[in-house]
Amino acid sequence: MMQQPQAQTPQPAPIQTSPYMNAGYAPGGGGFSFNRFFVIGLVLAMVSVVILSIPSMVGGEPVSADMGTKYDDAEEYNEAVSGHNTLSNIMGGIGGLLMGAAVLCIAMALIKEGFDSDVTHVALRCVLVASGAWLLATYIPVALTTFLF
Repeated sequence: MMQQPQAQTPQPAPIQTSPYMNAGYAPGGGGFSFNRFFVIGLVLAMVSVVILSIPSMVGGEPVSADMGTKYDDAEEYNEAVSGHNTLSNIMGGIGGLLMGAAVLCIAMALIKEGFDSDVTHVALRCVLVASGAWLLATYIPVALTTFLF
């Protein structure tokens, strides 16, 4: 009786690691890539634009010409203006925060791609890192002055 050789299953190639690689990072696994950061940034930017346009979509700012038809007296008109201003401020704050998160995600994507990419030319990697740093450097002071003052 002759035994038939069993088919050997090929062993998966070992994951090549680098001393610069995070311990929890597995290539092709759960680490955030350029595409994920970039798409998250774009989606946040689009959502913030929709949120910022809500005050104009719900009727816009009350007009004083409607005093006799839409509003009975000046007090009702002032309440409508106050309500519109409150809605605009709230939506502006939420939209600004989302836009800030979008800019930071896109900057992180550029910086991460500049550091992680092995197939990209060195000059392009420098441009990616510089672009991400420029986004961060220009957005953070604007955000601080907008939200703090």
